Amino acid sequence: MGKWLLLFIALFVGLGACAGGMIAWLSWQPLENGDTYMGLSHTMLRHTPFSTFLVPGIFLFLVLGLGNLSATLLMIRKKDSYLSMCMGGCLVAWILIQVGMLRGGNGLHVFFLLIGFLQFGLSRHIIRVAHQHIPLSAHQN
Repeated sequence: MGKWLLLFIALFVGLGACAGGMIAWLSWQPLENGDTYMGLSHTMLRHTPFSTFLVPGIFLFLVLGLGNLSATLLMIRKKDSYLSMCMGGCLVAWILIQVGMLRGGNGLHVFFLLIGFLQFGLSRHIIRVAHQHIPLSAHQN
């Protein structure tokens, strides 16, 4: 049950992050013209070091999107859950940094923060139960 839930979480976050990253990429021109784009506005960036959503969009697509989809493929091939654990940690960090930079959050931030903690914790549990050694650790024999 836990492996299926973890697989679903990684797939859900991966697809959502790819879509969100694409939306962020595509928002630069409408925002340059002073328009809003799918809920994004230039005023959201006023307290951030970014003038567009391009850099956050690239990170969202490449790291959280493709990273979680890669973790999904590894779990389907019954490799390990390390990448999923890393992706859970990245999602938690992403949400905390995002809320800090935007100087506020909403219900989606809370939801994805909890999803990130669940992904990290569930991955860690599966790794421990399967007695998988952490790559490059001193405990490998």
